[in-house]
Amino acid sequence: MDETTGAIIQIRIVRAEEELLAAQRLIEAGLYRISCSRAYYAAFLITTAALLTVGITRGKHSGVEAALHESLVRAGRLEPEYGKLYLLLRRGREDSDYDDRVIVTPEIAEQRFSDAKRYVARIRQYLTEVSAS
Repeated sequence: MDETTGAIIQIRIVRAEEELLAAQRLIEAGLYRISCSRAYYAAFLITTAALLTVGITRGKHSGVEAALHESLVRAGRLEPEYGKLYLLLRRGREDSDYDDRVIVTPEIAEQRFSDAKRYVARIRQYLTEVSAS
């Protein structure tokens, strides 16, 4: 991996951690719907960092999700439960951002935050395993 790619990975790790912090603070402020969005973006950013380790760059959410499943989960680099967790976080973000009928309770926001923390921790472990972190 070249120096530039390594630097981008580090930037995305920091940004993912910032998104987790924002999600936590939003929960504390009672802004549950927005917290779900930030929790997902933590997962999105860390996933784009992980994909760089296998030479993949995707910009669209659907492209990141497809590449995650194909290049990390199916390739055996990441357990299938994390592919499912990413999908859950993405759907939670889409529901909270776009579906006016969805009510995001404190419990749902806390669960999505917990899911995102677990997901980010596992991807950080993967990045360490491949010497990208």
